[in-house]
Amino acid sequence: MLIKTIPVGHIGTNCYIVTDENTLECAIIDPGDEANTILDYIESNSLNPRAVFLTHGHFDHVTAMPKVREETGAADVRPLSRAIASLDILPVPSHMRKGRYVGAHLHLNAAYVLVCEPEQPLHHKPDENTGIRWFDTRTVRSPEFWESDAILYAKLIRFAKEAPYAHG
Repeated sequence: MLIKTIPVGHIGTNCYIVTDENTLECAIIDPGDEANTILDYIESNSLNPRAVFLTHGHFDHVTAMPKVREETGAADVRPLSRAIASLDILPVPSHMRKGRYVGAHLHLNAAYVLVCEPEQPLHHKPDENTGIRWFDTRTVRSPEFWESDAILYAKLIRFAKEAPYAHG
């Protein structure tokens, strides 16, 4: 068995290609970004991918942009900056998800600020984002937002105002 590590994405998350050296069948683990780099390695080594595994869905393990586009309907979403805007441990209260109870837990959250034109229409996905909408950033301290969300949003807004802008 051969294990190839390919650092991908803005923070160099490891994507692994696990290969059976006899059959050249492989599994791709956590293709976080740079699909062409991963596919070039597979092609240049004449590998036969049999499976793709995602260890979890955090930004650095799966490419965020297609998901953001799918979830919001916004077609032109891009990072404001290459820098992580906020790194937090966020409490998540117990809730129902897809008809199943999920107990209270913590999320390690690394946030990027994404931008798009506000004229882009958003769409609701009933099992994921029924509350998605544009809002005026000056309203984040209003009673409409939970205090913990307001603190995080204020931090992200401050970052966006001071961010070194992404190249390309």
